[in-house]
Amino acid sequence: MSDTSRRAFMTSTVGTVLAAAVPSVVDAAQARSAAEMVEGRRPATARKLRVQFTTGGHTAPLAIYAMFDSDRFRQDFDAVVRPHPHAFDFLTGPDRPDVIVTNDWITNGWPKADQDLMQRYLESGGGVVALHHAVGTNGNQWKWWAEEVTGCYLYNPNVTGMHTQARLKQFVIQTVTPVGTHPIVNGLPPFQLPWDETFPNMWISPKATVLFKSDDPSFNNPALGWIGPPLPKGRVVCFQPGHTAIVCQDPTWRKIVHRMIQWAGGRLA
Repeated sequence: MSDTSRRAFMTSTVGTVLAAAVPSVVDAAQARSAAEMVEGRRPATARKLRVQFTTGGHTAPLAIYAMFDSDRFRQDFDAVVRPHPHAFDFLTGPDRPDVIVTNDWITNGWPKADQDLMQRYLESGGGVVALHHAVGTNGNQWKWWAEEVTGCYLYNPNVTGMHTQARLKQFVIQTVTPVGTHPIVNGLPPFQLPWDETFPNMWISPKATVLFKSDDPSFNNPALGWIGPPLPKGRVVCFQPGHTAIVCQDPTWRKIVHRMIQWAGGRLA
């Protein structure tokens, strides 16, 4: 309806009567939008989230790339792959990504220029999803990142009993239990994670919010997924699984990663 016809309609007797119903229509639309956010769906009026997938330092299974080309991900995300080096050269400007998903493993940490770009990105409200190897990237090379952003160390010499780097362990299968009521885990039952590789004795910050834990008794800290320590604006979530093609094709794993991206991008309430 044009603005002219709408004004004519609202000044008519019938329009005056119906005008009282307009707030309820608006309320219903807001309720639908809120419900879509809770369920992790993109509201019809919202643009797709711009997502950057960053790799480097370690191979990644083709299945994780294929995930971004699946129907569910293409419906909600405009994704682009930007590997190291110079992965973060596009973190400024109006078309910067809303969320960076990374499973990189840069053993010596990111260059200072990349660190500065990432810090400005998070301070301006950007989102990060760190998968598998990326939970250890920067490690002891960048204290702010490990303690205030991802909230984890593969090795923290200040923690009693943690004298060596967190070892990798291949799990044939493990039961994963969602923790708490965060939107990422809302409604998810415990599930079995297919064969994958995780880090059983990581240090997880007490300021982190644990989302998933493993039932394997070898874990020093059973957390498999967590929200990083609260930031003034940015949102960061970490998830240890994501090494094998088997797990990267798993519907539950993909559902969780989808929710993590939605939350990091401010679309999951």
